[in-house]
Amino acid sequence: MSSNRYGPQAALLGLALCAVYGTQTVRAEDDADGTQKALGKDVVKFDRVRLRYKKSVDKIQTEGADLIFDTKTHRMRLKCDKLPLDLDAEHIRKITYEYGLRRRRSSEGELAGVAVFGGRNGGGLLGALLTVAEENSVGWNFDWCKIDYLDSAGAPQACVLMLRAKESDAIVKELKALAGEKLTCIEHDVAWAKIDRDTIREMALDIDIQTEKDNETKAVPETKADMALVIVVWPGEYAYQTREFRLFCDGELVAAMRRQGRSGYCAAYLKPGEHVISVLEKHGGLITIGKDSYASTQKLEAGQCYSFLFFGEGFAMRPCTREIALHEISGARYATFTRKDSKSKQDSEKSKEQ
Repeated sequence: MSSNRYGPQAALLGLALCAVYGTQTVRAEDDADGTQKALGKDVVKFDRVRLRYKKSVDKIQTEGADLIFDTKTHRMRLKCDKLPLDLDAEHIRKITYEYGLRRRRSSEGELAGVAVFGGRNGGGLLGALLTVAEENSVGWNFDWCKIDYLDSAGAPQACVLMLRAKESDAIVKELKALAGEKLTCIEHDVAWAKIDRDTIREMALDIDIQTEKDNETKAVPETKADMALVIVVWPGEYAYQTREFRLFCDGELVAAMRRQGRSGYCAAYLKPGEHVISVLEKHGGLITIGKDSYASTQKLEAGQCYSFLFFGEGFAMRPCTREIALHEISGARYATFTRKDSKSKQDSEKSKEQ
């Protein structure tokens, strides 16, 4: 790819990415190990950590924070405004660390995700911009960590952090030294491959999407003994360019939600067995990131819950534990859909009854 040939397009893409990513670009002063900084012999600091906290009934907010480990006093501190913490090992109940999805190649040899841009080796300004886009993709390059702890009064509390994946080894090392066997690390193994959206049978289905109003009682679906439950959460401040999300199972539409400036979630009960799970993003705006659909063959078991986070940007969905999903659901609105043809039939039947 020639940088001269794509000069005008690269400039336009640069402006668009600046609008999308804002101040999230990589800083020049960061060293090769990311933002890990040794403050002294016994203190290690990780900055650019993201705290996920509940701001209101239907909104989970992200705040920047510093994660500091003091190996001399065996303490962990979270430096931020909303939820500052200072914990020792005794007050930590458990820590669950979820690695972000690593890039995987599909059977066609293409990288899922950023490959829809043209790859990070495009060269010139465009190649540099793509590297920035990859670096800041919350779908791929951020790990999630849930810390369950006891506050000063002995009451159980929890916080959720987003941590840059390239620092995972160093962070896990510090967490292990502090929490020992209370630390559990999880790496999800799900590969998404780019597919032709026309292969999705109900891709163009006309539907109405309903979203619940603000309320404290969340409609959290429960597992069923004879069905597999799939839950997808869409954090509101991500997937800026996506207008609508649709989830398919073997080509049949099973769940959908629409961007509304708030977090949302949807769910579907599926028969156990091996299925092709497909994701379709509908976009709007100046640029389209990840305009193609993605699919993954997964074996689902009855009575089990499969939770995902949706970030758009062509990165499909990333698996997460049910605990992370429930944390995000606490500040999200539940979405369901109705097929317009079936809705017309129901309205017709009601009018006949009257």
